[in-house]
Amino acid sequence: AKVIKKQTPKDKEMVLLEIEVMNQLNHRNLIQLYAAIETPHEIVLFMEYIEGGELFERIVDEDYHLTEVDTMVFFRQIC
Repeated sequence: AKVIKKQTPKDKEMVLLEIEVMNQLNHRNLIQLYAAIETPHEIVLFMEYIEGGELFERIVDEDYHLTEVDTMVFFRQIC
């Protein structure tokens, strides 16, 4: 689950846009959104579980050496 705090109306608007886009996407290489629940202070997105963690966390890790080839592979997968 991805928990997103709603601190401003803009936060809610951005999350609703993310939900709308994710509901339109259906591809084997993209994470699937199964459900979304809104509480008074946050929105919780229930998504498919993928092992390995977030790409951002891996890239910013001081022990991870990001090569040009790695970057090309990530970029191709994202596209």
